[in-house]
Amino acid sequence: MRGARGPSVPSRVPRHRSSSPSTLGPALGVRSVLTIQPPVDGGRARSVVARAHRRGRSSGSTVLPALQERYDLIDGVRVYSVVAEPDRAERPEGRTVPADVVLVHGLALSTRYLEPGVRRLGTDRRTAALDLPGVGRSGRPPHLPSMAEMADVVARWMDGLGMTRADVVGHSLGCQIVSHLAAERPDLVRRVVLVGPSRDPEHPRWWQSAWRLLLDGPRERWSLLPIAVVDYLRAGPVAAVRALKQARRAEVSHLVQSITQPVLVVVGDRDPLVSGTWARRLVDALPDGRLVTVPGAPHGLPYSSVESFVTTTRDFLDREEP
Repeated sequence: MRGARGPSVPSRVPRHRSSSPSTLGPALGVRSVLTIQPPVDGGRARSVVARAHRRGRSSGSTVLPALQERYDLIDGVRVYSVVAEPDRAERPEGRTVPADVVLVHGLALSTRYLEPGVRRLGTDRRTAALDLPGVGRSGRPPHLPSMAEMADVVARWMDGLGMTRADVVGHSLGCQIVSHLAAERPDLVRRVVLVGPSRDPEHPRWWQSAWRLLLDGPRERWSLLPIAVVDYLRAGPVAAVRALKQARRAEVSHLVQSITQPVLVVVGDRDPLVSGTWARRLVDALPDGRLVTVPGAPHGLPYSSVESFVTTTRDFLDREEP
């Protein structure tokens, strides 16, 4: 597989508001309204949806779908997300609709670096990604949630989108959240993709992970830098360090034996945070796991090697059931 460098990543485009009311999906206790203003918390279990559109862009000969923007209130915290889905009018007659896909970002970064992958996967299946509480355009929770609590937020957000038996993709520390979700809510998860799963037991200290993250910087596509800087400043360095320390206490390895779904582990061979040895140990511990190494890819593989990320993910998700 060739995955060192994908083509240029689409730049951000102007936002466009929807002109007619629409509900993205059913959910218990969820009310949908047409507004792009920040929703006001009106109750612990209520969610409010805001919709807008950002125009699709082309990738080679493929026209990428527009991003639909959405807000949900989960326990009073505003949760932002984006959704891309194919034009139903262009879907071939009789073709089976692929399962929905959910992407979960890594430490302190928002969905912005995942948007190129969301759009590309969204050409033939509904694909969504959320800003976890305290990150990006989502609100701040009253306390730093545990990985299990984050997984519960993702599950409730998926319920709001009407997702069942979706394919879930985690990147970096997002792999821990996805692993919790797959183990605890198998009714929601069909298949799992873990990209650059942190944390590697060979680097157990939080400052070791932070140092290796700095080493990774020059290996990434340069356009990732402004995204990372803005997102880290929004989250705050204290919150980022706390999340790293929390992740150190919540390894993926103790969860994987409980994951019964098929799992793909994807690592870049230039990723300084995730060693090939750790990736292989993780796969060996999975009841149904496989490993793909992307040549030339750094830790930010879903952005810096987006075409390889999308191709590898789609190939795994679309393979026939045994």
